[in-house]
Amino acid sequence: MEVYIGNNRVSVLKEVQHLKGLQKLIILDLAGNPLCETPDYRHYTVYQLRKLKVLDGVGIEVGEQSLAKEKYAGKLTTEALVERLGHNFWEHVHELDLCRSKLRELDALHAPGFVNLRELTLDSNLIPEVKRART
Repeated sequence: MEVYIGNNRVSVLKEVQHLKGLQKLIILDLAGNPLCETPDYRHYTVYQLRKLKVLDGVGIEVGEQSLAKEKYAGKLTTEALVERLGHNFWEHVHELDLCRSKLRELDALHAPGFVNLRELTLDSNLIPEVKRART
């Protein structure tokens, strides 16, 4: 599948995630949109849409895919949490099981609102250190 949406007003990088449902998407043209000026736009898009072969008229090489994966894989983001939980009402989360998720970073857990989190299970991940732990 090919999608051409260049020269529009798409400005938020996270909009790329809405294209994940297009599982046969291999060619995407977003050139000319404000989001293309965002730092790491290309790596972020390549990581989010892993089956892409061409982005903005330029082929995606294996090395570029590897760099994108290295940069974004293993990071627990608020978007990833929403995808996993189905909502972003953090105050309703009492238990969170993230076992075997290949996580390296847990930045999203520092978002305000996890006031009722009582149990966090992170077994069998790739976490190198525990930092900024709060009670």
